[in-house]
Amino acid sequence: MWTSHANQMDLRLRIAARIPLVADGLRITSASRASMLAASAHTGIAAIVRSLAKRYAIDPLADVAWRETEEPDGHNDSRFAAYQLPVAGVDGRRAICACLWLTLPAGYTTELLSVVDLLLSVDFDAIRPTATLTVPAHVPGELRVTLAELIDFFTQAWHVATMILPLAATEDPLDVPPAGAPRLELYVHNERPEMSGGHRTLRTLDMVDLSAFGPTRRSQIRELAVAVTTPLGLPEQEIDSLVKRAMIRIAEDFGSTAADTARL
Repeated sequence: MWTSHANQMDLRLRIAARIPLVADGLRITSASRASMLAASAHTGIAAIVRSLAKRYAIDPLADVAWRETEEPDGHNDSRFAAYQLPVAGVDGRRAICACLWLTLPAGYTTELLSVVDLLLSVDFDAIRPTATLTVPAHVPGELRVTLAELIDFFTQAWHVATMILPLAATEDPLDVPPAGAPRLELYVHNERPEMSGGHRTLRTLDMVDLSAFGPTRRSQIRELAVAVTTPLGLPEQEIDSLVKRAMIRIAEDFGSTAADTARL
């Protein structure tokens, strides 16, 4: 599991793209950084965050703008770009945060690394504070991230990670010679699993609604993940289809009893 944040959240949805490129000489410049940010503003990531904020009855994000992630959590220089779009909960704690991360190859590698994070709550109390302490912590069912929201996020993040973030280093990612097949890793990650030993723990399926796949045979789930090998530049309809197939594969691999008959 890639780590891109020092601040622990409850739930992390992530697409991490590994894009092998013949990338000698690529650098992030002020102009290319501005081009990437301009393109990011027209993607669906901010709309997803805004929609979740509205559903959770917190900051509606009327004025959306990506801002640099400062050190030590993020680095911004000729090899790194890190941006975030945070939303505070009712008591000021961070409740939702979308993050963009790009790492260009060092001199000894050709693999570009691109990450899009959607981080939901420092804890779910940031969305709906409660004075009742239970173990594992109780997450109201209506706060769970829905399957449709998962699919929407992964579809939008797929495009951002493969075609938008690389604009920070090149005018067109498709013009850079490949050094191998790109690989995307999709994650649904519980940051506070039951066996972590922390004072506050959560069950993964209390935070995401995967009931469409039927009951799971697993008693505990910390991370749901799948990897996809894919070319760059796929149309959104094809990405959406691949994301749905990936979600079915995730459900199958983690013991869901009706994953192969689910209709997405």
